[in-house]
Amino acid sequence: MSNTAPEGAAATGLVGRLYDLATGEDEARLCRDIPDSQCREEPRGFVAQIVAQALSKSGDALADPRIVLPWLLGAVGAPAFFIGLLVPIRESLSLLPQILIGSVIRRFPVRKWFWIGASVVEGACIMSMGLVALAGMRGATAGWIIAGLLVLFSLARGVASIASKDTLGKTVSKGRRGRVGGYAGPVSGLVAGAVGLYLVLSPAAARPEGLFYALSVSPDLADSRFFFAVLLFILGISHAGVRIGRKTHIVDMAGPDRKAEYVALSNTLIGVLLLVIGAAVGVLMSIGLKFALIVLSVLALLGAATALAMRNVQE
Repeated sequence: MSNTAPEGAAATGLVGRLYDLATGEDEARLCRDIPDSQCREEPRGFVAQIVAQALSKSGDALADPRIVLPWLLGAVGAPAFFIGLLVPIRESLSLLPQILIGSVIRRFPVRKWFWIGASVVEGACIMSMGLVALAGMRGATAGWIIAGLLVLFSLARGVASIASKDTLGKTVSKGRRGRVGGYAGPVSGLVAGAVGLYLVLSPAAARPEGLFYALSVSPDLADSRFFFAVLLFILGISHAGVRIGRKTHIVDMAGPDRKAEYVALSNTLIGVLLLVIGAAVGVLMSIGLKFALIVLSVLALLGAATALAMRNVQE
């Protein structure tokens, strides 16, 4: 479905200028794959969703299970095994239930309220994690509370993921959806950078052990925090690109009424694969770190080749 915005539909004021700057388009906007009633409101929805996603991604950065939460657990003196729970909890619980969540969300014609409610829960969980440390809780008690809050956060993140993508598919035209995440990403990156700077400048006693790989490459490189910072920066950009590309491809590939279903199915499958691969990585790590990194690198290259062979659905 393609249609042009009605005469006089172009947004004016700050929202209109931001939309034109972000898309580089004039008043004769072509709307594709969204209802006619949403074409007039697309500039406002486009800008609003960039802001919403930027705030949501910032929350994700503050609850990062690879860097921030391990630091928090170390700061409260939680046992080291809690660090191993973080990534499986965060990734699998936000993805596995989505096929069930999607079937519930599809029963409601207006789905943005699921996004709003889930985001409120996410924010409350992140704030509560900080309060655990501020309240002086220590040891295993603090670890279990933080892990429990991460469970709730991950489930809410799954609801928000489904609802946000469905809202995006109904309010932003095909061909422009990827830009929403693309513009929101740098904002959350600044937040993550600020948190990372704090971690670097924090007292050494507050840093947990085992935050980067302890590689036996050149010893000089292995001991350099800047070396690992550069690697993490490159990996972060790559990971963000993969996520944006995957989400946009799924939303564009699905029909007008099946976006939530496609997203839920995709995320559930990824959640299952994460659990399987997570178990496999544990076995590989017992064999050797270098061997595990080689296997994971090969899997990443195979994923890139598979993505390259996919049909272009953005046309």
